[in-house]
Amino acid sequence: MKSEQAWIESPVAYVAALQERRLEKVEKPKDLLKVFTDAFVSNVSKSDAQLDLYPGIVTDEMQQSLNHDRLCVVRGMVQDIGESELFVLSYATSGSNGSSEVEGSSKRATAFLKDNTVLAEHSVLDPQSVTYADRQSLIVTPVPAENEWVLNELIPNFVLKCRSSAEDGEYSKASKIRKCGDDANGSGIVAFVKQKGVEVKFYGDENEVAINNVYLFYGVYETVPLATKLSAEQYLMDCDFSDDSDKREDGNSKLIFHSVFVRPVVAAAIDNIETNSLTAVNAIEKMCLLVSESRPLLLSALRDVFEGDEIIAEWMLLHLVSSVYKRADTMPIGNLSLNITNCNRQTVDRLYVFLSNTVANVVRIPLTVEALNKSKLVPHKDVESGILHSGLLQLPPGTSIIIDETGMNPGQLSDIGLSNLAALTALIEYQKVYYDFKFQNVELFCNYNVIILSTTRSLIKTSAQKVKLVDGMSQPELTSCDIGNTKKLRRYLATVKTLPYEVPSEMSEVAQQYFVQARQKDPKYSADNFHSLLNIARIITLSQGNVKLNGESWQKAVELLQAQEQCIN
Repeated sequence: MKSEQAWIESPVAYVAALQERRLEKVEKPKDLLKVFTDAFVSNVSKSDAQLDLYPGIVTDEMQQSLNHDRLCVVRGMVQDIGESELFVLSYATSGSNGSSEVEGSSKRATAFLKDNTVLAEHSVLDPQSVTYADRQSLIVTPVPAENEWVLNELIPNFVLKCRSSAEDGEYSKASKIRKCGDDANGSGIVAFVKQKGVEVKFYGDENEVAINNVYLFYGVYETVPLATKLSAEQYLMDCDFSDDSDKREDGNSKLIFHSVFVRPVVAAAIDNIETNSLTAVNAIEKMCLLVSESRPLLLSALRDVFEGDEIIAEWMLLHLVSSVYKRADTMPIGNLSLNITNCNRQTVDRLYVFLSNTVANVVRIPLTVEALNKSKLVPHKDVESGILHSGLLQLPPGTSIIIDETGMNPGQLSDIGLSNLAALTALIEYQKVYYDFKFQNVELFCNYNVIILSTTRSLIKTSAQKVKLVDGMSQPELTSCDIGNTKKLRRYLATVKTLPYEVPSEMSEVAQQYFVQARQKDPKYSADNFHSLLNIARIITLSQGNVKLNGESWQKAVELLQAQEQCIN
C-alpha cells in the first residue's frame, strides 16, 4: 500500500510501522514528533482522496458511526485555546511479568495519536521509560452563523457527516447557532443552540492557530474512557488521581480529536477563480477583471433591497467590501461601519435575506431594551472549570452583523443592558470584543462588518457613517438571482478584500492639497475627517477592480461624503 494511502486508511497503524523503522534512531522528543508530523503532511498532501468532514461538535450519532481508524477532517472555529500540555509520545513496553523489560533489551512503542488509549490499557507506566512531548489543547465548535450554501461548496472535496437532514443535521443547527430573531413572546431575545465543541489535541506549531479563526483540522478521533487517568502531567508529578467524573461529559466515554496539521479556511468563492496556475501579476489582473464586471450586478441588487435608493446602495456596497487591514496603535483602519436611518422592519428583513445568500456568516441582533437586558453578547470565562462560554459576539472574521434597532422602545437599561450597549459601542468604534474573565476583561481585536438599521439616529453613539434612506423611491422588490449571478456576487465580495492597494505619488499630492484647502475653508476639518475620506477613496478604488488610487475614485469619495454631510445636517 502506498504511504499516502496508508495514512488515510489507518494513520495509527502507519505511525506504529514508522516507529519500528525510525524510533530507535531518534533521541530528542521534538525530533521524533517531527518525524511523525512531516510524514503525515507529505503523504496526505499528495492524496486526492475524498475525506469525511465533521463539524466541530460531538453527537451520539457520531460516537456510534465513527471509523476511528480512518483519517478525517474536523471543520470549525477555534472557540478557546488552552495551555500547552504534555502527552506520552513513546514508552518502553512491559515484559510478561508486567514490569518494564531490562534496560538495553527493552522495546519501545509510540503512543502518538492514541496516548489516552495507551494510558487506559497500561494503568501504570514506568516514569523512567516514558518520553514526553507537548501539544496544544483547543476547543473547536461549529462555525457560528454560517449559511447553508457555504457548506454546499465543500461537497465536491469532502463527504459531509452529521448532516442527515435540514431539521436534524448538526450542520444546519450550527448554521443557526447565533442567528436570532423574535421568540414566541415577541421579545427578540437572543437564543442559542447549546452544543458541545470538540476537544482537539493539536501537534503543529501553536502560531498556526488563532482564536475565532476557522480551520480544517486533519487527524483521527479517539474514544477515551472517562475512567482513564488522562493527564501526562499527573504521571510526571506523581499526583493522586481523584475522581473528577462530575466535571466530565455524561456517559462512559468521550471523543477527542488528534490533529496533526491544519489548513486555514478561505472563501470557497475565491478558490473557484482558478488562479493557481497564473503568475502573481496575472492572478491579480484576473481578480480585478472579475471585480469590475460584477460591481454593477451587486449595486443593482442592493438598490432592490433599499427601495431604489442609489446612494444607500453605494454606501452599502462599500460597507460590505470594507475590512480592517491594519491598526494604528489599537485603532482599526479599513473598516466602514454604517448607520442607515429611516428604516423599518421590512428593510431589515430584505437585507438579512440578501446577505444570507451572499455572505458566509451573518448575525442579526434585535436591539430592544428587553434584549439588551437579557442577552449575553460577550464571552465569559468560568474561572473554576476553565470553560470559556461563547457570547453572541464571538464570531469568525468577516462576519456581517446587522443591528436591528427598528423595534427599539422606551425603557430602563439594567447593568447587563448597559454592559451590552458598551460592548456594541466598542465593537463598532474599535473593532474589539471584551471577554469577561470575572476579575478582569480581556480585549480581543476583531474584523466584522457592522451595520445599524434604525428609524432615527442610533442609540449606539459611535463614529459610524450615518446615511438616511429616502422614502418611496420605488416599490421594494427583492428578486432572486439565478445561481450563476449569486455565485458572482459571492466571489466579488470575497475577492475585493484580498486585492492590494497603492497610492501613486501624484495622488498623494492631490490628497495633501485637499487637506490643506479643507482646513483653510473650515478650521473644524480634522485629521479624522481626512482619514475617513482616505478610507472611502481606498474602498471605492478596490470595489471598482483597481489597485491604484486614481482621480475618478478620489472625486467620487469627495462627492459621496459631501452628499452624506448635507443629508444628515
